[in-house]
Amino acid sequence: MFIDTTLTSPPFGKIQSKILHQGPSMWIVNHFPWYALGIHQCVCVDVKQGGDPATPAVYPVQYNWTDQMFFIAREKIGVEYINADGSLDVQTLDHWAFGPHHVWAKPGTGDIVRMYQPFNGLQVFPHGNLNTTVDTTPFRDIPPALCKKGGATFRINCDDDGRPKPKTAKKPATQLADAQPASGGEITRAKSMPGKAYRGESFAGMSNTLNKWLTAHPAFAKGAAAATKPCEEMTAKEIQQLQAMLYLARDADLDAIYQDAKDNRRLRHSIDDLVARWGDLNDALAASGGGGGGAAAAIHRDGHCHEAVMWWVHHVSEDMKMVLSSTPITIPLLPQATHSAVCAGAIEGAETVTKRVCKVYQEQVTCQSCHSNALPPAHGFLRAL
Repeated sequence: MFIDTTLTSPPFGKIQSKILHQGPSMWIVNHFPWYALGIHQCVCVDVKQGGDPATPAVYPVQYNWTDQMFFIAREKIGVEYINADGSLDVQTLDHWAFGPHHVWAKPGTGDIVRMYQPFNGLQVFPHGNLNTTVDTTPFRDIPPALCKKGGATFRINCDDDGRPKPKTAKKPATQLADAQPASGGEITRAKSMPGKAYRGESFAGMSNTLNKWLTAHPAFAKGAAAATKPCEEMTAKEIQQLQAMLYLARDADLDAIYQDAKDNRRLRHSIDDLVARWGDLNDALAASGGGGGGAAAAIHRDGHCHEAVMWWVHHVSEDMKMVLSSTPITIPLLPQATHSAVCAGAIEGAETVTKRVCKVYQEQVTCQSCHSNALPPAHGFLRAL
C-alpha cells in the first residue's frame, strides 16, 4: 500500500507525507515545511494490533476487500470537507458495509466518495478514487533510502538498513521524537530569575555576557552541525525560519510555567499567528523600500535575534538542544546595540512602518528585564556588590 499526501496540521503547517506498507512493516516519510528547515523524518513501524508486540502483525488491506461488502441503501448524504465554505456537499450515493466498515460510492460507477470506520476515522475523496493504473515506482525503494543510515535527519525506530527495530530494542536519544522532556533542574530554572553571572552592566554588557554563555553550550562544540552567527549577518526571514523550527521543538511544560507566572519569557502567539504577523511585517517593510536595509530593517532583524535566542535558551530542553545540534541550524548572537531611543520616538509619532516594527521589537526584546544591571543616572548606590 502506498499513500502520498499533504497534511495540514497546526502548528506544523503543511507536511508532505509518504506512507509505504509492505507485509508487516510500514515506513512513514515526512517532509517538514520551510520553517522546519525542510528536514525529513522517517518513522519505521512493525504494525501490530493495538501496538502490542505480542499480537499478530497487521498487513495492508487486501486488494479485493470490497468483495465482502453488502448493500445497505441508496442514500442522500451530506459529504464533509468537499466545499470550500465548509458546507456539506449533498450527493446521492450507494451505502455499502462490512462489519464496522462503511463505504459510500457513486451509483453506476462504484467510485468511492466517502469511507467511515469508528476506529479509523473518516476519509473523503472529493474527486473519487477510481484508479485503473498502478505506479510501481515507490515500491522499488523499500526500505526507503531516507529511512536508512545517513538518510533523513530524524529516523524514528529505524535500524541502519531502514528496517523497523524490534519493540524491545532501546531507541537512541538522538532523534527528534525521542528527545527527553525538560529535567528537574530546567524546571527549577524556569521558575527562577537569572543570577549575577548571567547579567551585564549595560545593554551591550548583557549581550556580551549572554553570548559567551550561548557559544559555550555543548550543542555548538567542535564537530557539531549547529552553529552561532552574528545577528547582523542574518536576515529577518532566516531568523523567522529558525524561530518556527524552535517553536516545533519547544518544551510545552516550560512554557506552561511562564504562562502561569505571566513571565516575559512566555510565548504570546500560536505558530499560525506568528507566521501571519511575520509575513505582514515583511511585506510592509518591502513595500516601504526598507525590507533590505535601513533603520527599520535593522530593528526588525535585531528583534527576531533577541526572541530567537530567548526561545532557544528558555523553551528548548537541554536534550532537544543536543538533538538539534546534529542539524544545520544557526542560532544568532545577541546584537549589542539597542534601538530603544529610536523606537521611543517612533512610537510617539505618526503611524509608520518603523512604528509597527518598534512595537513588535519592544515585545521581543525582554532579556534586559532580567539580565541587565543598568540603573538610572546617579543611582550607582543601588548596584549589588
